[in-house]
Amino acid sequence: MGKLIPAKYIAEHEIVLSKFGAPYIDASGKPLTSLTLHKGDVIHMDEHEVSGFTVILDPRAEKEPQYIGPGRAILDEHKGKSPEQLAALNYQFHEGRRDFEPYIPKPVLKKDDAK
Repeated sequence: MGKLIPAKYIAEHEIVLSKFGAPYIDASGKPLTSLTLHKGDVIHMDEHEVSGFTVILDPRAEKEPQYIGPGRAILDEHKGKSPEQLAALNYQFHEGRRDFEPYIPKPVLKKDDAK
């Protein structure tokens, strides 16, 4: 398992998590009290599952794929290249789940910060 990040469930229908994947952690780092997720619930998930990931494949399949990073990641030396050029370099972009999105909590303003 990779790095866990908070992810917000954004689908319209509820889902029931597998009891075999427990324990599940909520946004505050505490175990979930229910296996049912509703729209807007936040749970910690593997970053690759939420954001997807990028690899560069060996065209001859003799080497392991080169992991580039989570999401749509591009090596510095390949930045600015077209999608066609990246495909020619054997980039493969894997999408994350469409029913979750990375969750970034909004900062809570203190009374003194509102000035």
